[in-house]
Amino acid sequence: MNRQRKTKLITYICVAIICMAFIVGAVVRCALLIMDNYTNQLKQSLSDVSDQYAATLSEQVETRYNLLQSVAVSFEKEGENRNNIIDNFVPVVESFDLKRLGIVDKDGIVHATDGSGSNVMFRDFFKRSISGDTYISDILIDSISDDKEKIIVMSMPLHNNSGEIDGIAGLTYKLDSLSDELSIKSFEGYGDNFVINHSGEIVVSSNEDILPVYHRVTLADIEITDHGNSGNVSFAETIVRESYMDGMFEIKDKEYYFIFTPVEIMENNSTWYILSVVPSEYLMLKFWGVQRNLYRMIAIVMLVITVTILGTRYFFRNQRRLTYKLAYTSPVTGGANLPRFLDNMKSVKRGGYIAFMNLEDFTHTSVATGIEKSNELVKIIWDVIKNFMKYGEYAGHDHIDTFVLYFNERSNVAVEERLNKLRDLIHEAGHENNIPWVFPKFGVCRISEENDVKTAYSKAEYTSYDTWGSTKFVSFYSEEDYEKQTLNKNIEEYFEIALEEERFEVWYQPKYSISGEKMTGAEALVRWRKRDGMILPPGAFIPRLEKNGEIARLDEYVFEHTCRQIREWKDKGYSTVPVSINVSRATFYRDKVVETYMSILSKYNLKPSDVQIEVTETILGGNDNILDLLTKFRENGIKILMDDFGSGYSSLSTLNMRCFDTLKIDKSLVDEILNDYGRIIINQTIELGNELGLYITVEGVEDKQQIDILHGMKCNDIQGYFFSKPLPAAEFEEKIK
Repeated sequence: MNRQRKTKLITYICVAIICMAFIVGAVVRCALLIMDNYTNQLKQSLSDVSDQYAATLSEQVETRYNLLQSVAVSFEKEGENRNNIIDNFVPVVESFDLKRLGIVDKDGIVHATDGSGSNVMFRDFFKRSISGDTYISDILIDSISDDKEKIIVMSMPLHNNSGEIDGIAGLTYKLDSLSDELSIKSFEGYGDNFVINHSGEIVVSSNEDILPVYHRVTLADIEITDHGNSGNVSFAETIVRESYMDGMFEIKDKEYYFIFTPVEIMENNSTWYILSVVPSEYLMLKFWGVQRNLYRMIAIVMLVITVTILGTRYFFRNQRRLTYKLAYTSPVTGGANLPRFLDNMKSVKRGGYIAFMNLEDFTHTSVATGIEKSNELVKIIWDVIKNFMKYGEYAGHDHIDTFVLYFNERSNVAVEERLNKLRDLIHEAGHENNIPWVFPKFGVCRISEENDVKTAYSKAEYTSYDTWGSTKFVSFYSEEDYEKQTLNKNIEEYFEIALEEERFEVWYQPKYSISGEKMTGAEALVRWRKRDGMILPPGAFIPRLEKNGEIARLDEYVFEHTCRQIREWKDKGYSTVPVSINVSRATFYRDKVVETYMSILSKYNLKPSDVQIEVTETILGGNDNILDLLTKFRENGIKILMDDFGSGYSSLSTLNMRCFDTLKIDKSLVDEILNDYGRIIINQTIELGNELGLYITVEGVEDKQQIDILHGMKCNDIQGYFFSKPLPAAEFEEKIK
């Protein structure tokens, strides 16, 4: 045991050392990358500064060059009298901060605004311009005045009327005017700037401490230590050879980053350069703050690693417990989920039954009650299930409204009895929590040698769909159901095509007065005629469409086809009756449903009294929005029929909502009319409806005995096979001609 602990400790230490080494290396690498980034930024900023000064200097020279051109034109116009107008340009000299402006005749004698008259025949600028060039000089010592100032002369030739050069025009400005521009410090006062001519001489300096001015030997002695990684090269030689250059050089044991940028002085003339420098210590000052933070980060990271290693075992223990809880616990119920159920089933050594439980219309219940209330209901149902299961039986919560259960029973009858009890308990729990619309439906599959647990679960889930849209709540899987499964798949795949090809036919079942002498109305019922001519009844496809939400599109289809058919009958002069059309719950969740249906009526020029809408009691589900929509339909003149009253869990409180015009008593009550209790119930229901002012229709009437009993009750009309089964449109048309 001690050896194992030592081995683990050594392992942890080795891992810690490796991690620390890796992190330190990463931090150093990060520091180098940051340093490179700072260096690149510095070079870019240095380039921007140099470009800015170059642009400024070029603008200055260009301005003076343009001035000199204008003055030269004026001089040439005056011809031999040009000396007489020199004094006219004194204001120009002052405006442009010049030292003088004047003319030099072909003998080299100066005639200037300051009255000077020396001979400058020996000067390069005279020699160049008298030969026809426009020229700007290097730095000169003013020999015309006594102040011996450093100056720069700009000159250009003057022509007589014959086009011959007979003198030059020139302007002189002090070197200080350039120095002022360069004296603006950059890089927080660390940067300096210089003007260098094409020969490598410094023309203007902003800091003589770095590069002593006017000493060509200084530039010649400087070696560039970094210039595109090309090794050490002479600064002065490189200036002559290259028009643009950056890099590093060293003076007095101090390194500088530099860049020099060409400045085009004048056309057909030599080039000057802006040399911008900044010491490398400026970069280190900028980087020091980052470096200090990196060192702190290394210390913090090492501390964190140490703490992390010490807490690893504790963390992983808790993580394993949390992972197990997340993997095997339902977040809604806090109990077992499907993976936990399947894991528990590994201990089952014998047969039994898997039941898949789904809550019908739970999505609508969630919308009506809210997420919190629906989650609370799921927890309540889980508690009911958990307390209901026997020892050795298991249950799990799958999705929000589905559960899986294992019953250790031997027969279908025993399982169905238990599911019946469980259903009653769940429904009772729903009532106690003010959610009466809780309808659990079950699909059941026996575990056999051919069915393992997962297979039985899948088959139970599949067969549960048979209970949707029907009154039965339990369905047992059989192999014969495979054809139904294929049919359901085809329904979903071919529904869109069937709509486009109008393969849904609307049939009509008449409603008659109690005597059977007068047709009082009809109900529109849908059939699906396949391409091979086979007709699918509603029970074969309606539940599936209700499940996937496509039923709302079919509702609108039937409504429009019914309106179109009524219009055709009216145009033929037939005596039409009101036709009621079934509308599902999903339809009432579509946008502007009332407006859509009323626009269809208007499209076929029908009155609201020509159609009626049938809904089931469960459509309300506590949803005030649906109640408002039903009221809106009635306000538009369309009557609302409550269908299937008496089936399932009818609530008398529904009648008090006052959103129905007609009460349709379900066949399940009519089937019991021959016994005393059944007769009393249906009679009292009819009387209650009459007292509330409702129109009463009894549906599902199939024999003469039922008719005879209903004669003594105050119902308004009858619907059922005794009078007529549902008829295709052509056959129904024969009855209303």
